[in-house]
Amino acid sequence: MPNRESRTTRFFQAVGLEKKDPKEQLKEWTREIRKESRLLDRQIRGIEREQMKFQRDIKLLAKKGEYEAIKPLARSIVKANHAKHRIHVAKAHMNSVILDLRYQTAQLRMADALQVSSKTMASMSKLLSISEVQDSMASLAYEMEKAGLIEEVMEDAMDQTSDLDDEIDDEIDKVISELTVGVMNATPVAPAGAIRRSSVAESGKALFRESMGETRSLVGGDTC
Repeated sequence: MPNRESRTTRFFQAVGLEKKDPKEQLKEWTREIRKESRLLDRQIRGIEREQMKFQRDIKLLAKKGEYEAIKPLARSIVKANHAKHRIHVAKAHMNSVILDLRYQTAQLRMADALQVSSKTMASMSKLLSISEVQDSMASLAYEMEKAGLIEEVMEDAMDQTSDLDDEIDDEIDKVISELTVGVMNATPVAPAGAIRRSSVAESGKALFRESMGETRSLVGGDTC
């Protein structure tokens, strides 16, 4: 019997014939946000596992002197760091929404209706600009708008990919250096350009040594 009643209640709510109790609605939103936050924690752990694999591969490649294969792995590590940062930012905004929902729950003791919250609206707007949670937060924002908790949320247009491309090259060499110190003669792996320059320098030294050897032989021949 309770299951039949709950199904009936959900049906009427879906077609708009029955309005949800505000307190129950707030609890449901809080549960949904916490569930999404746990999923983000799972994503972070998965990213960190992949990063550890990349780090091990970089050290192995450094020992073999395979410099060209190291840079793509370092790029993946940097991108993963940026992804983790976005997820942590999303979690912070989710916590802000949860705190405001708790405040609204307390306010319901004095009023029967939800009040428009600028804090929740700002946090949801920022969540909608983070690609990792856009889809799940869009439906939640729509529900909050219908319930009167927030007004229309405008999605901020953020080109995160272009920002990442501008910064990533500056971080790759740092990642390579940190992971390869002590692996190759206690010196960090140099970028490809530096490798080519060092090869030219070694070639020049070899030619210099050969010319000095020829000079010594000529001098020796004159004295004899």
